[in-house]
Amino acid sequence: MRSYFLSSLALFLGLIFPAWLPADEVPPAQLPTEQSQTILKRTFQPCRAGIRQPLMHCVVVIDTDDTIISKHLRLDYAYLSTFLLTPVWQHDQLGDWRVLYGTTATPSNVIREIRSLTVGPNDTLLVFFAGHGGINANSRIQYFSMTRGFLSQQQVAQEIAAHRPRLGVLVSECCSTYFPGEMPRAQTNTSQATAKTANWQTIRSLFFDLRGTVTVTAASPGQVSYATFFTTA
Repeated sequence: MRSYFLSSLALFLGLIFPAWLPADEVPPAQLPTEQSQTILKRTFQPCRAGIRQPLMHCVVVIDTDDTIISKHLRLDYAYLSTFLLTPVWQHDQLGDWRVLYGTTATPSNVIREIRSLTVGPNDTLLVFFAGHGGINANSRIQYFSMTRGFLSQQQVAQEIAAHRPRLGVLVSECCSTYFPGEMPRAQTNTSQATAKTANWQTIRSLFFDLRGTVTVTAASPGQVSYATFFTTA
């Protein structure tokens, strides 16, 4: 009887208070340094009664196995977590999230994880990629040049649109140089991000008050990405 009561109570509380998340449900501030074949993820369980507020669902892809720029890509993730994902979570508006890095950062995993999300008509869907990239000189299609394969920006955008979110956002932290051709060597400078705290009003205005689709790449066509969105790696 006691076991049945506790199970029933747990179910009841889960139905009423599913948005009460333990601390480890927030995306980690730093990516683990050890190799792992496990995708960091959380599947949000919204309240089944009443009207819930819009959520942001996200798939974050960090190609940390690229030994040349791995350190800078990890900084990208750290700033993304600090200035966007964590504030959204603190305001109870972070939905499903997946972080692919190391051996899990593959084209097939990216597509599968985007498709696995449950996105409502008033939700935002964000896909963030950090790594190498380029534009096919013939087709003019942008590709993410991952350690474990190529993935077209066009395909990712189509997968986002298939969910029909209120707002679909694709941010790619990569170069837009044309290929085939010689890829320029990575360069960095020493300037740092100036923001010290996240601005919730800006986040809300950009990610929850707008409708449509947005695709942002760190470099213009034919250009190299010497600076990141958050740092200047």
